[in-house]
Amino acid sequence: MFRYQIIALLCTITLGSDCFAQASVKDSSIAAPMINASLGLHLPGRDMANRFGSSSAIGGGFMHKTRTSWIFGFETQFLSGNDIREEGILDPISTTPDADGNRYVIDGNGTYAELFMYERGYTMTAKAGYVLPVIGPNPNSGLVVMMGVGFMQHKIRIEVRDNTAPQLKGDLKKGYDRLSNGLLYSQFVGYLHMGNKSLVNFFAGLEALEGFTSNRRSVNYDTGLHDDTKRLDVLYGVKVGWIFPLYARVPEKRYYY
Repeated sequence: MFRYQIIALLCTITLGSDCFAQASVKDSSIAAPMINASLGLHLPGRDMANRFGSSSAIGGGFMHKTRTSWIFGFETQFLSGNDIREEGILDPISTTPDADGNRYVIDGNGTYAELFMYERGYTMTAKAGYVLPVIGPNPNSGLVVMMGVGFMQHKIRIEVRDNTAPQLKGDLKKGYDRLSNGLLYSQFVGYLHMGNKSLVNFFAGLEALEGFTSNRRSVNYDTGLHDDTKRLDVLYGVKVGWIFPLYARVPEKRYYY
């Protein structure tokens, strides 16, 4: 029995494998395993908006569309942004405010350290959805609705040019980075396109992510306290992706006279 399960798995992941029955995308709804790569642009909501601004996401995953138009899959996205809104994190190791209200971290050379702070994170999500073939060139294209559950993590990445500030070397950064993670729910509504000749395959639509996260550091150095606040971190925006189908094409019909 185990041997047959391995054979079935290999059929599922092998590109162009003969294990897949050839079918016409144009004429009928088919079972189609697919690899995808995606790009998203998000705005923050709820607690996320207090810490970060807009962000981008680059991701990839695997989906399988059944002959009955159901879709199941798994996806990972990496989050990145440059807008850090949470203030005062480095105040305990910074100078007093100058006339313009600016603070600076003094490095090991006695000069102002060049600091950069970024948003970094990722999501991992198992998804399920359905394709409504009401528009598009064939029964495999149409409006798509997907929902998922998974894991979200994000933090503030702190970089010091030339690593000259001993206050922020190694594990000392962890006291300021606000590492948070927890359960994630996701929703996607958009359009799925599968080309008749397998050359143009994509999806595009609106995405919403809701992360139920908590701070995972034992203490925040700027407050001297452990933060046990329960967060609702929301991201919503647009998402587009390119699809690489793994099914074999039906040979084109040829007529001889």
